[in-house]
Amino acid sequence: MADYRRNKVAFCTISTHIGGAEKSLIDFLILLHEEHRQFFTVIVPKKTGPLINQLVLHKIDYHVIPMPELLLKLSRKKILASLILAIPCLFSMFLYIRQINTFLKREKITIIHSTGLKFHLICSLMALGSSTKVFIHIRDILRSRLLIFFFSLMKKMGNLHFIANSRITASYIQKLQPTVVYNGFDNERFYPLKNYSLSRRLDLKENTLIIGTVGVLARWKGQREFLKMAERLSRNYDNLYFVIVGSEIYDTIGDVGERDSLIQMAVELGLEDKVSFIEFQEEIEKVYNALDIFVHCSIEEE
Repeated sequence: MADYRRNKVAFCTISTHIGGAEKSLIDFLILLHEEHRQFFTVIVPKKTGPLINQLVLHKIDYHVIPMPELLLKLSRKKILASLILAIPCLFSMFLYIRQINTFLKREKITIIHSTGLKFHLICSLMALGSSTKVFIHIRDILRSRLLIFFFSLMKKMGNLHFIANSRITASYIQKLQPTVVYNGFDNERFYPLKNYSLSRRLDLKENTLIIGTVGVLARWKGQREFLKMAERLSRNYDNLYFVIVGSEIYDTIGDVGERDSLIQMAVELGLEDKVSFIEFQEEIEKVYNALDIFVHCSIEEE
């Protein structure tokens, strides 16, 4: 931790909700805060959200630099719509970069850590001709050759470094020469212990088998496929109950409204009495321990 004593770090996160990337980040920040609280801060794009609640709860220093709505709505999943928004977004992006740079200079930040694709792009541009070290933490499979080309170009021109959360993630961005750093795991919180609170909460019979999936509500996470599976299994088994745990966390076009679509699909499949939708849970380990079967159903590589 010697570097943290000589430098001040800004952790930039694009979402103030908590998905897998944000969960990994907040767990790290909580540990870091115990001994190095004065050496880092967190930059967030919005004032509210579960991530903000966690930062406040653990007394972690953070600063809100509001990101323009147009930037938040850009999505790599909706290329055409994003291209239409891209031109007015360029001006907004440079103004936003200017705001962040002003903050970094005032706070004497020497290291930037980025979580989330939009901040990856912004921080890569900030690395150009700067002495500030920028670390881009890639936690998703990055398939876009255009994005990899962009990052490769920025790496040649700036003080830019890449982290991958697994060897598989790293294999897609080999040109960027990433360092693999695995997500931490707290085995004092995550361990098998049957928890019946979910059964009581849902008022289920004692012999009911609970099958669930946990994740951000987004098309690529496979909740629609989970519902199709639930419908097929329910034809043959009476003692099954299904839960979908998670919330919409993305501001991007194409991801908003997924919860309503899933609820409508459940009704169309006749699963009204067989499935429950549970919002994001702070203590997700209790949900895992309450499930009899957990289903990971993403339809894209993770």
